[in-house]
Amino acid sequence: MTTKAALSGHAPYFESTEKYTGFDSPLDIELLSQVRISNGLEGKVGRRMNWGKFHLCQCLLMVACVPACLVAQAVTIPRVAGSYEVLHQSDAAGQTQVRIQLHLVNRGGGDLRIQRITLWDFSHPMKGGTQACSLVIHSASSADTKQEFTIPRAEYALWRRGAKPRLVLEVTVPGGHSGTEVVSLERASSGKGN
Repeated sequence: MTTKAALSGHAPYFESTEKYTGFDSPLDIELLSQVRISNGLEGKVGRRMNWGKFHLCQCLLMVACVPACLVAQAVTIPRVAGSYEVLHQSDAAGQTQVRIQLHLVNRGGGDLRIQRITLWDFSHPMKGGTQACSLVIHSASSADTKQEFTIPRAEYALWRRGAKPRLVLEVTVPGGHSGTEVVSLERASSGKGN
């Protein structure tokens, strides 16, 4: 094995003409230890440079990701949020009639006029699952309304076990456009019987 080694003040020079397979002599051991010693200082400088590059990459990645996160957040945050509290419930013929207090929050930039509320937890809304409504929720504001719905008794039992009821709101937005908003209702902390 032919080995040349030169140790300068800043960077070691180590060259091998063959693949190193082991220690052949005490001279090889000495040369290897000198290279390791001189690399100690250079390794620390190299690590600082790598951390600097790492922090720069980290900052660039954060700057690139912030707009993407804001767009994703805008897509995933519904315009209307809400909670419910059961005020009264009664059972008859396998169905439950519930009177609930709804607290609806408009997170959007324009007023919402609610024309109809449908409680839609099941495969299709029942006859008593839709109610006409005339409610305006101003931008960045909230409104409360009391509504009565008839739902399957099994569906109400799921509410009591923590299932979140869903509303489909038929709304009119500024400019006269109509559409729907789906609201997954959270149980109000003071909710009774749910």
